[in-house]
Amino acid sequence: MRRFKLFGVALAVVSAFLAVTAIAALATPEWSVEGVTITTTLRAETEGELILKSFDKETHAHLNDITCKGIFDGTIGPAGKDTVTEVLTLTKEATGEDNGLTSTLSGNGLACEVTFSAGAATDLLAASAAKVWAANLPWTTQLELMADGRVLDVFTADIGQPGYEVEGTSVLGIKVTDLCEGPASTVMLELQEGTPLGVHGEFVENDNARGTCSLGAEAEAVGLGITWDAETDLVRLETNIVNR
Repeated sequence: MRRFKLFGVALAVVSAFLAVTAIAALATPEWSVEGVTITTTLRAETEGELILKSFDKETHAHLNDITCKGIFDGTIGPAGKDTVTEVLTLTKEATGEDNGLTSTLSGNGLACEVTFSAGAATDLLAASAAKVWAANLPWTTQLELMADGRVLDVFTADIGQPGYEVEGTSVLGIKVTDLCEGPASTVMLELQEGTPLGVHGEFVENDNARGTCSLGAEAEAVGLGITWDAETDLVRLETNIVNR
């Protein structure tokens, strides 16, 4: 029962062991299990690593990387639809969330590490611990076939833009929190045959817009994850392209 869904928003990220096949005109991406297109909603989990990146809004200079490992819990369904309802630790403990309405945090957050810092006073301290909460859950997503042949899992939200809130220590030793939100999509990557297929989640819209953070930075997220059918455990999930 493993599954992590890449925080599209960065977070973004959904699915692995993905097999994207036979792209055709007017085709629609679908989820399938062991090669059979699903017709009912299934529980699914995506497990993986996500790097949350921040950049200066004016100069676009790279400021921080925060590396997290965890599980995105939710569903996959017919017609290429899926959801993220909860974020768990690798030991399947609930992490809580920013509820998106009153900006209050619940739970302990996902334990992460600051793996890069540019060293400015407002940046998070390199090699320090950070906590991350998913914001504006649940996230709903939809598989879409793009004109250039890519399959995207486009993230939306029932409350607000998909996002995450970070709590950490600045270079000056001050505790800071930062809420980052924005449109997101997950690019499905097909890897070599015989290897788990991965998901590359980009915190972007139309491949050119980053999310925005409450402290003024821009944000994006990249990562790889593997998605499993949580009901039967370790069953391969795939995306198929079918004619409509």
